Amino acid sequence: LNNLGVTYFGIAYWQKALEYYSQAIPHLKALGNQRGEANTLNNIGVAYNMLGEQQKALQHLQQSLLLRRSTSDRNGEAFTLTNIGNAYSRYGEDQKALDYYNQAQVINHETGNRAQEADTLDLIGTAYSALGQPEKALGYHQRALEIQRATGNIRREAISLSNLGHVYNKLSQPDKALDQFSQALSIFRNI
Repeated sequence: LNNLGVTYFGIAYWQKALEYYSQAIPHLKALGNQRGEANTLNNIGVAYNMLGEQQKALQHLQQSLLLRRSTSDRNGEAFTLTNIGNAYSRYGEDQKALDYYNQAQVINHETGNRAQEADTLDLIGTAYSALGQPEKALGYHQRALEIQRATGNIRREAISLSNLGHVYNKLSQPDKALDQFSQALSIFRNI
């Protein structure tokens, strides 16, 4: 059931994914599979967020977070904290989003999860930009780009470059913005 949910989730059939995830939860509980339950609750929360149902999203994400903490799943905890931040960000609550992203970032750094660290740095930068602090955003996007390049994640490198382009635009530096966008476009064309 959970795998069917994952399949529908992967193709953005959120409602169908929710049906299968909801059916999987009782089975995961019966098996005592708390990590699986936490993963599924996280995915339910993300699906609800994508459907525009913030309260349901946050409810399931908070349940996931509690389970992840009780099982000492630090990477999962950071992942769910990021998704809680995303739920707040989607509804313009950027300061709350930033609070969750920062918590996730501490864990990502502590656990050495470089890929998630870079992604979270980009999210922190985006939150600062939305809060009208593009100077602060710039540093986070630059750190994200450095990690993306060091880890060889080309697609995410292009996203970081694009994020930098948006920040340079906000800082009224069109030449730098164009340079970042051009680099991002070049990568996207070659992927």
